[in-house]
Parts: sequence; C-alpha cells; structure tokens
Amino acid sequence: MAPGSVDLQFLDPPYNLNKRFGENSFTKKPVQEYTDWLGGGLNFLLPTVRPNGSVYIYGDWHTSASIFAAASERLNVRNP
Repeated sequence: MAPGSVDLQFLDPPYNLNKRFGENSFTKKPVQEYTDWLGGGLNFLLPTVRPNGSVYIYGDWHTSASIFAAASERLNVRNP
C-alpha cells in the first residue's frame, strides 16, 4: 500500500495467547516482549495511514496495557 493512502486502519493482533491460525501459530510472550512486538507491527503499518486518518486496534483486557503502551508512543490515543 502506498504511504499515506489509508483513511481508517483496523488492526486485530493476536491477543497474546498460544493460538494456531491455519498453518501459522502465535506463541504467548511476556508483556514487554508483546508490547515491543506490537510496536514493530505499528511501525510497519502506520506509514500507510493518512496524517488525519484513524487507527482502531482490537484487544482484550489482557492486552490492553500493551496496546496502549505501543500505540501511545506513536499515536494520539483516544478511547471511546
């Protein structure tokens, strides 16, 4: 995707659980490692969002602290 081409980005990262996704799997990580992993994903994806665009990140209560930590370093976080 071209840089700055996305108005709204929906992200649904794995909820830091041991989970298989077809041929792929995700292994639960310590909290800081998961936060860093999310940050790396955001670093990769955020350049596609327009300057006035929005990002919505799905999560559960187990991962909400990591989502906030990773997102607040890169975005203006607003929780509806």
